[in-house]
Amino acid sequence: MVWFFRKNDTDDTHDQERLHQEASHDSPYAPKEQDEDLPMDIGTLQDIFSFSFIRGRPIMNFLLAIVWSIGLPILLYHLLLPHIGQVLAMIAASSPPLVIVIIRILKEKTVDILGIVAGLSFLISGIISIAEPDEKTSAICESIVPLLVGVFCLVSLIPFRVGTFESRPLIYQMANQIMPRQEEDETLTHYDDQRTSATKTKRQKLDYLYTHLGRFRRDMRVMTACWGVTLVVTFIIKVIVVMTNTDTSHAETVGYIVFGLATGLMIVFTWLYTKVVKRHVTDTTKEGLHNATWGVQSFGNTFVFTGNVLDMVCVQVDTSSISDDLRGDHTPELFDVWLNIANPATGCQKLIEIDDERRLRGFYDKRMSQEVPGDALGDEFKGYVFRISGGNDKQGFPMKQGVLLPHRVRLLLSKGHSCYRPRRTGERKRKSVRGCIVSSDLAVLSLVVVKQGEQDIPGLTDIAVPKRLGPKRASKIRKFFNLSHADDVRKYVIRREVQPKNPEKKPYTKAPKIQRLVTPATLQRKRHRVAIKRRRAEASKEAEAEYKQLLAKRVKETKDKKLERRRTSSMQKSASA
Repeated sequence: MVWFFRKNDTDDTHDQERLHQEASHDSPYAPKEQDEDLPMDIGTLQDIFSFSFIRGRPIMNFLLAIVWSIGLPILLYHLLLPHIGQVLAMIAASSPPLVIVIIRILKEKTVDILGIVAGLSFLISGIISIAEPDEKTSAICESIVPLLVGVFCLVSLIPFRVGTFESRPLIYQMANQIMPRQEEDETLTHYDDQRTSATKTKRQKLDYLYTHLGRFRRDMRVMTACWGVTLVVTFIIKVIVVMTNTDTSHAETVGYIVFGLATGLMIVFTWLYTKVVKRHVTDTTKEGLHNATWGVQSFGNTFVFTGNVLDMVCVQVDTSSISDDLRGDHTPELFDVWLNIANPATGCQKLIEIDDERRLRGFYDKRMSQEVPGDALGDEFKGYVFRISGGNDKQGFPMKQGVLLPHRVRLLLSKGHSCYRPRRTGERKRKSVRGCIVSSDLAVLSLVVVKQGEQDIPGLTDIAVPKRLGPKRASKIRKFFNLSHADDVRKYVIRREVQPKNPEKKPYTKAPKIQRLVTPATLQRKRHRVAIKRRRAEASKEAEAEYKQLLAKRVKETKDKKLERRRTSSMQKSASA
């Protein structure tokens, strides 16, 4: 397909762009030329995901392409028909599109689909005219162009590569050809200092969508397949109508009506399905922006930036982290989460490493004690249901139930609170704990199997690990075996077999020590303890009685001495008088 622009216009455009770059070279905030290997700026991605780059002149390009590829051959045919005849006129009319196709293949390494269809149509019509068929064959051959378009649509769905040429759906190639080569909206680069001056063309943006978005590729294949099947079926219907009807003119009229209705329905389908494609791409960009937010948040847990630096980081976010479908095999190098899965039914526990963040998105924004299906973790977890029991972040702070936050917080904790063990009586301390809402900053996520799925997980559900020891307390043993107090619980102790590390040694059994077991020896020890306590009490009473007697004796002696001194003193006073 030939693009209609003059060389002077392109030269003026390049001169203006060069002058604009030289004028803005000294400014520190001037947009710089962006390398294609570097991450794409956010504004360009938003234009791609919102189909804003389609604004411009695609309809005018399509009309000009139709005029050049179809209108010009028809004009040449009617001009040359009176002079050189019908056959040579058709062959000459097919020459301009085919010549342009060959030139573009050799020079630009691209294929002009409309030119090929138009040239081959006129060429085949000329060949059919040489054969001079009957009326029915001529009526059938009039629909050779829709048949060729339908066949090309179906053939373009076959994936193959020849050198640098890659087969792509015909609808996508036609849409890519009508995209303008030059960027029309220059005001975006003038008002947005963060956008680059060398923006990508609209054809490159459409190619970016097809290369990096799986949904977009699937939608293009669906539209191409629908067009191809409709055109081929329309041709088959016309063949059936012509072959089963004696009136050729009536059959041609019916064929035109069927072709018109099919084309109208496909145009309406294409218009409606384009809105579906736009919604798919919009959903992808929402998911991509959400991923970018998670990425910035994960970096923020390690580094603290100001708002301006954060904006610079957002501008330089790699396109591979913007969307999942942009690069299916992309895995963030900094993402590494361990799942600590416990299965109470078997008593097993397994630690699984997850290096793909997309597999854990079903757990994001969920709280502890919530049940989450595990289908997103992989095919081996299909049908499993897990309960979130806890975890810790990358700095080792544990998750605390009741803290409805997706990040760390400092709380004043005391005795009785989880995530805290007091060292002194009545001690309170402010500790950092992780909230109970799951997000991307976790290093370990603890899960409990609530419902087992279709497949067994090796080391978790395929083997059963019995309890190491049975009940130890005597009352628990009696309750477990429904025994009375007269029964000897020592006969009902559950022993387990221990396999020694040395394979040459024989395995041995091990039994727990029974707690609170009442035996004659324990009763004797209890009586002994009671007797010792009683003797100690009696000895204490005897010592107390002896002390009281000694104290009374000493008090009496003190009183006697005091009375003796008084008596002696009074006798001396009477003698002196």
